[in-house]
Amino acid sequence: MTDHRVEDSARLARKYRGAGHLEETGYIPAGSAAERELSLGDILHRRIAALFVETNGAYFGLEGVDPWDKPRDAMKYAGPYPVIAHPECSRWSQLAYINQKRYGHKVGDDGGMFAFALDAVRRWGGVLEHPARTYA
Repeated sequence: MTDHRVEDSARLARKYRGAGHLEETGYIPAGSAAERELSLGDILHRRIAALFVETNGAYFGLEGVDPWDKPRDAMKYAGPYPVIAHPECSRWSQLAYINQKRYGHKVGDDGGMFAFALDAVRRWGGVLEHPARTYA
């Protein structure tokens, strides 16, 4: 049985690599002509990086997901895959001032996690998960 996703991906790689649309990493940029030709199966099998996630949490063990937890230090992520970033929100949420009073966690003092996550999304593409009406 032939896996058409592999054949389609190889065909797209040959077509767009020479045109400078497909980086050596194999990542097809969002919005590019190559991406418009991808099937749903191709899209679902693309690799992503999940940043600032819980060790052994929901992102661990998923095919195509490269999880970055505290021990791995998500702030060392240097690409090239799109990201799903989950920086700590307790210091930015609507409850941040309560957390500050209760635990002494200064509002916005997250060690640069939010700024890093935002930069990673802008640089590599992806999603930044954060509460509505965040102070960030």
